[in-house]
Amino acid sequence: MLLYFGDAGGAAAGVWLATRTDTSQPFSNPRALDVAGKTGRWIAPGFLSSDYCRLYVYRESEPGSNRSDLALLTRTPPPP
Repeated sequence: MLLYFGDAGGAAAGVWLATRTDTSQPFSNPRALDVAGKTGRWIAPGFLSSDYCRLYVYRESEPGSNRSDLALLTRTPPPP
């Protein structure tokens, strides 16, 4: 199971991923996703595609504006 979450503050700002193997277990091993083009703006996860290859995120339009744009993060699917 995957949990994507955002952290908008300080040096840890960005999108994070935590995992767990069973619903009876806690989420663990949080790691920051490498998001190209970090600009000091906040970014938060929105929707993950069913193939786990597209993560739609909200990001701050302009620093301090508190307005957001929709952006898309992609990855290549793993081999079968």
